[in-house]
Amino acid sequence: MNASPSLQFEVKPGPALTTGQTKAPALVLNATISSPALKISHEAMAVFSDVSHAIPALVFVCLGCLVSIVTVPLSQGSDWARIPVDQWVANMSALNPPWMNHGEESDTAAQTANTAEEDMQEQQAKALTPIELLTGVSCPAYFPGEQVSEASNAFEEHIWSKLPAEWQAQATERLEVCDPFEPVKPDLIAALGCVQNECGTNDVRFFLTADDKAAVEIYANGQCTHISEPGFRYKKLLCAPR
Repeated sequence: MNASPSLQFEVKPGPALTTGQTKAPALVLNATISSPALKISHEAMAVFSDVSHAIPALVFVCLGCLVSIVTVPLSQGSDWARIPVDQWVANMSALNPPWMNHGEESDTAAQTANTAEEDMQEQQAKALTPIELLTGVSCPAYFPGEQVSEASNAFEEHIWSKLPAEWQAQATERLEVCDPFEPVKPDLIAALGCVQNECGTNDVRFFLTADDKAAVEIYANGQCTHISEPGFRYKKLLCAPR
């Protein structure tokens, strides 16, 4: 019977541990350690000094070149130099500082304000209807041939131009005295004109509705006749007893 294998260990001794051979770092006080220093030789300092003197000289040379570029053409009278100068002088003469010509600026501002106000009034007048333009207006505003205004234009367009020539002639004879247009109905205005001291005997009366329908009645020696535009709604008022 064979013997079973056996495990054999061989122990080898390791290095010996020795103490006291390594020293710990020590902090040393009051010790002076010099920092690194930059050392420049005398030759390098001389080169740097030469460059520092050269920079201002280079700046003056550049300025001299720029000045010569402008002054030389000016001294020679070249067109290239004169044109910009002439333009500068013209532009400067056209400019006025705020403290100069104050009166002219005030006049200009006042004229501008007046023009703006007139334009606004004209636009407002154009926005009104003929019945609104004529209400409260009397001679000579609607007397033919007198002053021109929005009211006279409205009278001419919406009443006078609709009358036959013979009615215009008779009405003109009766416009010595004119009353203003006044409301007769919410949508009707009327105005009276007559010969001096003959109102009710020799007079004319104009009517205008809100929808621009006109009518006229004329008293001649106490006899009344009338004419109206088609669509006039208040024919019962024409030549009615007063």
